Amino acid sequence: MLYYNAIRRATGSPVLRAVCAQILADEVPHVQLQCERLAVLLHNRSRTRYHLTMLTHRILFLVVVLLVWAGHHRALRAGGYTWTHYRRTAYAKMRRAWQRMDPHRYVWT
Repeated sequence: MLYYNAIRRATGSPVLRAVCAQILADEVPHVQLQCERLAVLLHNRSRTRYHLTMLTHRILFLVVVLLVWAGHHRALRAGGYTWTHYRRTAYAKMRRAWQRMDPHRYVWT
């Protein structure tokens, strides 16, 4: 999502801005659905397996953050993201997603 936001901010093309805005708007419910689905899948895991899964998720997220920056840093910079701003924003968004995928925040019937 940060990539499309950077492209939207960096371009002068109204069409590309509209496409990026639509992609960003479409992603909001998609991310919510995926977080809720992961909460369902994590619900019956033991405490140990849950924590190991989340640790693995955090490690993989770090790898993705690094790879996206390596591959797209020019576009991200053009959209106003320094490495620090990009990393902080990415982690802030992911922290909210991790909270939404926590099965303890839902009532299970």
